[in-house]
Amino acid sequence: MAVAGASATKQGFGNRFLQAYRTAGWTDGTLFAIHPTADRIDGVPAVPSVADIPGGVDYLLVTVPAAQAPALVAGTAGAARFVQVVSGGFGETGAGGADRERELLDALRSAKTRLLGPNCLGTYAPRGRQVFTFGQSLEPGPVSVLSQSGGLAGDITTAGGRRGIRFARVVSLGNGIDVAPGELLEWLVDDPETEVVGAYLEGPRDGARLVRALRRAAGRKPVVLLPGGLSRQGAEAVASHTGSLAGDDRLWDAIAAGTGAIRVSTLEDFLGVLRMLQVYAHRPAPAGSDVLVVGPGGGASVLATDACDRAGLTLAPIVAATRQALRENGFGAGTSVSNPVEVPIGPASAPDLAARVLGPVLAGQPYPDVLLHVNVQSYFSYGTGDLTPLVDLLGRLPELAGPARVTVAARNLDTAPGDAADRIGAAAVAAGVPLFGTLDAAATAIAAVKRWTRSQATEGRPA
Repeated sequence: MAVAGASATKQGFGNRFLQAYRTAGWTDGTLFAIHPTADRIDGVPAVPSVADIPGGVDYLLVTVPAAQAPALVAGTAGAARFVQVVSGGFGETGAGGADRERELLDALRSAKTRLLGPNCLGTYAPRGRQVFTFGQSLEPGPVSVLSQSGGLAGDITTAGGRRGIRFARVVSLGNGIDVAPGELLEWLVDDPETEVVGAYLEGPRDGARLVRALRRAAGRKPVVLLPGGLSRQGAEAVASHTGSLAGDDRLWDAIAAGTGAIRVSTLEDFLGVLRMLQVYAHRPAPAGSDVLVVGPGGGASVLATDACDRAGLTLAPIVAATRQALRENGFGAGTSVSNPVEVPIGPASAPDLAARVLGPVLAGQPYPDVLLHVNVQSYFSYGTGDLTPLVDLLGRLPELAGPARVTVAARNLDTAPGDAADRIGAAAVAAGVPLFGTLDAAATAIAAVKRWTRSQATEGRPA
């Protein structure tokens, strides 16, 4: 690994990458700085050029100013297998930048290497200790993401990691003048370490190849698409961001419909659906399209039903015999036991309350999905603030739900004082239960898994 562009006198992007690599375990002999005069930079051995490193390098990261990048890349011929150009100032900046981008392409051809970028943050791959920010986890997982935004790639790894998403690879492509989204998706479809794919796209240069790759992924691996720049003002932002041409909203709908990909519209839904698919994409569940909704409060249950309806989900009524059993067990006085089931889960409820509902219902009617919603603020407004019952419930949910996919909407999670939200989130991650802050986010994720299941069935593969 080598970094070109780190400064011997001040801190810049190159220095940050060197430090991030050091914290990820790279050592002398495996990590180098490229600098014309320095012997060491930030404790890392420095050499004048890649050609001075015996055997060359596998990956050269370039952070020099845009005007210097083409000559540097041209000089790597035979010495760098892959080059990443972090620097901006190319096609995204207009005519002058487009000229520099053409120079960079010419340099790339003469060097006979592959290039990621320019104008990109790079790659995150825990197994290979490839990182682009400090403190990134080196725990590998099954989710891979390609992004035409470097900043958003950082958000995805940080916020996604807190939600329990574990990554195989995250790649920021920037302007994508060589390695582009379609080619990378082709590779991820065949990558044995990738089970779920996400893509943030601003108008890929290789659109036809991308669509072919999405068709190859259908029924094999779920792909979640988050297109950006679909509004008029968003399109202007995209042009100045990566120099891409924004797409049309109807086009992305058609691509998703024709390839089985799952399209979302917000970063929150993108992360939520990736987490949901990480947990449930390859886990069998009872057949059917129905959802069981369980939780406290009449109004909240009505809103949960509305959220499911917006997501295209069906709440099939609980059969009469089970409703009668629930009423005999003390439930349903003045509330519903039909679906949604209104259960006073909260600080004053018995620890086994959810078990006394989920057990009889799922035994008599195997719903494929269960949406459990809880009111976090009630533990503080009406209780002592002791979250132990809720944490214990999250830990027991996989056992209580059996083969059903269980999803939790923790309403008012953002009102929890202190570290309560972190504690609830950590408990959900430890239990392997997808946790959402809103009913709509939870319903969207449930619908996404159902779409994936239908895609598997359509392609003739087992769900």
